[in-house]
Amino acid sequence: MSDVFISYSRKDSEIVDRIEQELDKYGITSFIDRSAIDLGDDFAEVIAKALFECQIVLFVWSENSNQSENTANEIALAIDFEKTIVSFKIGTFKSDYKLAYRLVRFNRIDAVPFNEDKIVELGKKLSQQLGKKLKERPEARNVDKVRESDNAKPSIDKSLPKNADESKYESSYKFGKSALLEFDLPSAFSDLLEPALNDYKDSRELVAGIVDYRSRIWSIPDAEFDCVEKQADNGNSYVVLL
Repeated sequence: MSDVFISYSRKDSEIVDRIEQELDKYGITSFIDRSAIDLGDDFAEVIAKALFECQIVLFVWSENSNQSENTANEIALAIDFEKTIVSFKIGTFKSDYKLAYRLVRFNRIDAVPFNEDKIVELGKKLSQQLGKKLKERPEARNVDKVRESDNAKPSIDKSLPKNADESKYESSYKFGKSALLEFDLPSAFSDLLEPALNDYKDSRELVAGIVDYRSRIWSIPDAEFDCVEKQADNGNSYVVLL
């Protein structure tokens, strides 16, 4: 049984994958037909069962799903099952009158213009509705254990002293890389920015990848770019990433 049934068009699979990753941060399980239905399964039976057992139906309402007979059927069945439906509308288009009529009394999030922040907002709202909390980062869980271990078994560090700034970059780099693996782009960018500006490890390359991704579904906050531009004015070659 999944917490959220995601009704969508296959043409929006990339966006749906990103939504699933965001929900997973809160421990929210998602039903997505292309990954949940095996070869030979009765498609209609699996869909109906998943709709019946889920807590929330999330309709990714796009120009593609707006004209989909499958999504229309899923919404009709969800209403029949008296499910809570949340519409996540992406893009500007004329709503299908049948869908609009069915969904008028349910919650809706308008993601126009569509960007990464809208997906983050969606994750927060669904987590609140389901009573879920953001999962702790693995690094954060291990910090206290490391400290306890250090306190329990004090030892003399015979290695050369580490530069304080380098240590700071290392910590930011690790958190940024972890956030990037979790597809948390805003956190990854913020954590990796200072190491990148100081040419620490391969952080410049990672940030360049995030910036390149900007042209798709995510906009880096203006404040972050202002920081980069200020560095560029001071002669930092990091401007090449803009």
